[in-house]
Amino acid sequence: DGNGTALMLAAQDGHERVVELLLQRGAEVDLHSGTGYTALMLAAERGHERVVELLLKRGAEINKQDSDGCTVLMAAAGNGHERMAELLLRRGAELNLQDSGGSTALMCAAFNGHPATVLRLLRAGADTKLRREDGKSALQYAKENGHSACVEAFRQHIAEVTASQREAAAGGAGGASSGEAAAGASAVASSSSLGSLPAEAAKAVVEGDEAALLAWLDSGGQVNATCWAGGVSGITALMFAAQEGHERVV
Repeated sequence: DGNGTALMLAAQDGHERVVELLLQRGAEVDLHSGTGYTALMLAAERGHERVVELLLKRGAEINKQDSDGCTVLMAAAGNGHERMAELLLRRGAELNLQDSGGSTALMCAAFNGHPATVLRLLRAGADTKLRREDGKSALQYAKENGHSACVEAFRQHIAEVTASQREAAAGGAGGASSGEAAAGASAVASSSSLGSLPAEAAKAVVEGDEAALLAWLDSGGQVNATCWAGGVSGITALMFAAQEGHERVV
């Protein structure tokens, strides 16, 4: 934007030796441009991993935000740099920070159609329930923009989590009933009928986890399936969502 430093220009173009020279000569690692962009953000945006490592070793602030609230991780994710995102997460980047409009790194990746990066962020624990100021989630952006591979990444992640939870529940079946898996299973007891609402779907509804709910529905889940809860039969997903006040899920 006209206010970039020599360090920013070198970092942006991936000139590792020039970056190192400038740092040795006293270049301030976290100086920012007029829009708040730093050398680290510029390097991450272009996918220059070695430059990013060098800047971080010299103390660059990994969670600094620009004038719009954009972070280094958002810059990397929005451009589909999966390995860069992984590097930044290992070095302490905050996964669920939001910019001034409410965007997260996951939303940036999903909006721009980068499925590998979406899956990497989901596996790292990205919050799928966060929304932008327009009320939309990362999954909604992927669907609206026609990024079917990103939508599939959400489904794959939900399948992985569900399988892991089932394995944990099976492994802890003989353990104490106060365990998390046992508590989750007893909280929503479903019948064995074809129209039963499985525990993982009920949990998604109660927590307002739209991504998990959509994944279940898209895999053949019945929207009017019922279960037992609190000694009452015939409870549907809609009833759970209404009770918890999850307007988007309703």
